[in-house]
Amino acid sequence: MAPVSAFIDSNFHGGAISLVSAADVRGIELRLRPDNASEFAQWFYFRVYAPRGLEQVLHIRGVDTAAFPKGWLEYRACVSADGQDWRRTETSFDGSTLTIRHTPTTDVTAYAYFAPYSAEDTQALIGTAARDPRVSVDVLGLSLEGAAIQRLTVKDPRTTAGRPPLWLVARQHPGETMSGYFLEGFLARLLDPTDSAAQALLRAVDVHIVPDINPDGSRRGNLRTNFAGANLNREWDRATPEYSPEVLAVRTALEATGAGQLLDLHGDEALPYVHFIPADMPAPLLDRRAKFERALMEASGDFQTEHSSTLGGPNNPRLLSHWATRNLGCLALTLEMPFKDNANRPDPLYGWSPARSRRLGADMISACVVDLVK
Repeated sequence: MAPVSAFIDSNFHGGAISLVSAADVRGIELRLRPDNASEFAQWFYFRVYAPRGLEQVLHIRGVDTAAFPKGWLEYRACVSADGQDWRRTETSFDGSTLTIRHTPTTDVTAYAYFAPYSAEDTQALIGTAARDPRVSVDVLGLSLEGAAIQRLTVKDPRTTAGRPPLWLVARQHPGETMSGYFLEGFLARLLDPTDSAAQALLRAVDVHIVPDINPDGSRRGNLRTNFAGANLNREWDRATPEYSPEVLAVRTALEATGAGQLLDLHGDEALPYVHFIPADMPAPLLDRRAKFERALMEASGDFQTEHSSTLGGPNNPRLLSHWATRNLGCLALTLEMPFKDNANRPDPLYGWSPARSRRLGADMISACVVDLVK
């Protein structure tokens, strides 16, 4: 069969791949593109334009040098014809090359490391929430490229004055897009006037949400860093205006309001489980954490405590959750969702997905109520 060429496009928000050759759709040659100012490479998102019905075979070479090479073990790539329904497709890893196979039903097909979450998605999240009179939106500061670091504040008029708020921060690592979908589920339930748990939470505390602390990295298709190459979740005790102003902006707001509880939302490339990372904290906070984890396990069939990653160490002051525990005295937790699937509850069609991230976000309300509502 004569070769059939393809066109590869990654020139859009969050797009990332390096093209080697697209002379034949049955052997497209690609390489991961590292973050714009660092060597981190893992995230990919691109579109293939080629005739429908012809199997596409994509070889992403050199993935053994990626930031998290264990992330390719038992990994399946995400594929979509419409940018909305992201399913998993046949994927293999031979130790150095990731090979993706898919037979499309349309002439343009998107491939991604995980379902993307664009700036338009973030603005839709903010705009939908902002229609509620209990929600206000402000700008905490600017990124290095001048993008707004936005905050949603949800405040019920019946909130008891003086209680430290609940904070949620997303996209320190921009490629961990599941956090955007998590926030969709969390906010949808939080703002539901018929949900008694959500209303009890809002009567107890205000809720502050930063949907994308790293808009430059998100736009550029970076995995872990901002425009300057800063890994924001290693900057909380040393942030500077020249290197990590995004952290400075949110840190200043955190110091102004304090926090009763903080959730830092992430994705784990290698571990196929939903978990919190370990942390050293005083005994009263450890008791609260254990109670919180029990409540979340009751609410969510996806959360577990048997498996957890230790990246960053249990007491690294450069991490947001550890910095907040030390400086704000709050229950601060780093939540990790899988890029692959939940090994305890595998889904052959979707793996870990936007829908499951949303459901976890909604379930989180129940655990927050147990911890914060007196």
